[in-house]
Amino acid sequence: DTDGGEHLDDPDLEPRVGVRMIEHLDALNRLIGSYRAFLRAMEPLFALDRPTRILDLAAGHGGFALDLAREARARGLALELTATDLRAESLALGEAVGRREDLPVAFAVQDALDLSNLAPGAFDLIVCTQAIHHFPASMTARMFREAARAAARGVVFVDGCRSVMQGALIRALGHVRSRDAGLAHDAWVSFRRFYAPEELGLLARLGPEAADVEAKWMRPGHCLVRYRRP
Repeated sequence: DTDGGEHLDDPDLEPRVGVRMIEHLDALNRLIGSYRAFLRAMEPLFALDRPTRILDLAAGHGGFALDLAREARARGLALELTATDLRAESLALGEAVGRREDLPVAFAVQDALDLSNLAPGAFDLIVCTQAIHHFPASMTARMFREAARAAARGVVFVDGCRSVMQGALIRALGHVRSRDAGLAHDAWVSFRRFYAPEELGLLARLGPEAADVEAKWMRPGHCLVRYRRP
């Protein structure tokens, strides 16, 4: 049922089940190379003469921000990372991991649809990864405009690319690799909600930044929308 909800969005989901699913999701992203691909998409927008300040919108538990902090430590990348979400309980899960691994990631409650509380240029790069399908089209367009207005250097939005074949593959990996029926269910619901690159690009180009927006397919199976401030 494509109108059905994801288990991870259910406020009544048993906490230990949610934590297990999140751990499996992070492992799956690392397995198929998603997190590395997101970093490659962001690197052209990094500052060269100082640390790049990155704001991650609708980050949930901050899985990508935490993985990015590990990669930055390993490669000597100068990054200042802030993971945000509306749900404080989700952020708390990431904060616990950050403390345990001593990862320099800040966590903050933030409405992704209203960034008016941010000082102009407070962040160089504003990103949103694997969360766009949780928003209807009008909200996605608004979130991109807000990010483009607030970011000093640019915006990177990434989500899965709609493909039944790829959805079936991820669902199978959820079953076989993680033995997690809940993750397999959420993967299938998510993939049925994803955009094609042309659709996501159209939403991003509704604002005044249209001429500087690029939208394309990106390995291993994602839609990338990237805005570089002129």
